[in-house]
Amino acid sequence: MTDADLTKEQKGMLTHATGLDRSLKIYREHYCCQADSQPLNDLVARGLMTGPHRSSMLPDGSAYFYVSPAGKELAAALAKEPGA
Repeated sequence: MTDADLTKEQKGMLTHATGLDRSLKIYREHYCCQADSQPLNDLVARGLMTGPHRSSMLPDGSAYFYVSPAGKELAAALAKEPGA
């Protein structure tokens, strides 16, 4: 899997989920949004995230998506790209 296979939105979701959109280190590993999010469910299908994981703590229809080890590796590579 290369980052060329991902949309700009998915790349942003992956780096945001790890915190690499604002930090040099991964300090989190989740993304919370609607369980039926097509971009995130596509990342799940690609093995870059897991989910959707529903919780009684979230509003109806919302879920957590967690970054997989492969997703963390790709997010780290994306964060190092010029202009990231």
